[in-house]
Amino acid sequence: MKMEQQNGVILINNLFTGEYISEDSGNIGHEIINLYKSDNGNFYIYANPYGNVDSKWDNRIKHIIFVRSISGNKAQVIAKAMDVKQILTNAQHANKAATQDTQNKEKQKAAEQQEYITANNIKYGGVSIEKIFSENISDINISYFVTFLAQSVSRVKQDKEIYLSTDINDKENCIHLEKGTRITNEQLKRYVQVGEADYKRLNDLINDESYWEDIPNNNIVNKIKLEQQENPSLLKIIKKQNDEIVVSNLIAYFLENDLSLWEKIATEVLKIPIIDGKKPKITRETKNNIDLFIEYGTEIIIIENKIKSRINGIKENGESQLSKYYKYGEEYAAKKGGLNTHYYLLRPDYNTENIEDLANNDDYTQIRYSQILKVVEKHNSKWEYYDELKNVVKKHSSEFDNELYEILETKFVNRIKSEQKKK
Repeated sequence: MKMEQQNGVILINNLFTGEYISEDSGNIGHEIINLYKSDNGNFYIYANPYGNVDSKWDNRIKHIIFVRSISGNKAQVIAKAMDVKQILTNAQHANKAATQDTQNKEKQKAAEQQEYITANNIKYGGVSIEKIFSENISDINISYFVTFLAQSVSRVKQDKEIYLSTDINDKENCIHLEKGTRITNEQLKRYVQVGEADYKRLNDLINDESYWEDIPNNNIVNKIKLEQQENPSLLKIIKKQNDEIVVSNLIAYFLENDLSLWEKIATEVLKIPIIDGKKPKITRETKNNIDLFIEYGTEIIIIENKIKSRINGIKENGESQLSKYYKYGEEYAAKKGGLNTHYYLLRPDYNTENIEDLANNDDYTQIRYSQILKVVEKHNSKWEYYDELKNVVKKHSSEFDNELYEILETKFVNRIKSEQKKK
């Protein structure tokens, strides 16, 4: 049997990407349904980006691994769909400039989709799948809604991280695929056949149950009820979770007022010896625009907090805001009688900006939000709004920027709630 005729294919599908589902677009990415059960209790799968599969692979796909790209050669595994049955076959997407024949074929497949959706009563929260996505704007004539029916969908356990990478130097939590291949292509899909070098690695991952768990709150009705019972994050409501000034203010407030938290951060993250009973003095933005300027006994601590922005003020000689803050810190320490100086660059785990060529980069210790998270999650604070600190630190502790997914999920829920109110 020739390899190209074999079944049991594993599809790697890249989700939650592109301007199409940006916050300003108004569109809801169809792939959000992949992580929710429909009202009839089934998992329906949408193959990003257009819902179709190259006809070469029709009825040959057995399992799907959903990923989010970190780079062209690395992706984080999100979930898996097992034992899928293809619903939409021999389909293509056509833009509005396609030939009439192509558009007619597309309309025929869309009609078949409608019949399937109606016959199976595919709804989420009592709202038909077509209605949920009806307001999307696209450069194609026809929208498909479901590609596969899955026997089950599981997500990666929250205490685990799994990556697919073609770089052998990626050591931690990585499954290495053949060098020279891309995790997904411009169509956001990669098909891996039985007999290919990568097939066994991926199949072993899929079948290793130690990595996987059921998706909680995968019923959209239950999720909406849960949201109504919970107090939403204030920073999320006012859209300030990515605001470096706001987040730095929040961090400074708790470090300066919660002595126990400060001592844990100082010893476990900053590696600064503590002085019993002494609080740090923290200055925000007024010391030469430094994010966190901390005076603590004989120690001067400078922390530059970078979330969405990159290092700025970079000159041809490599000098930047980092060298600017370093010079200020050294001069300030000397004026105060030779205090000890410490420099830190605090970044989200998904921030991968390379600073190796910048002046004074060796003087900065890089710390990640996940290091802060380990401390704040174990700590019990009496101070109000501590949950806001935990929420925002957790958000920026992810290896990937999950903002697009959060935006997409919010749009999905809000569209369903809006349609429910009309009934």
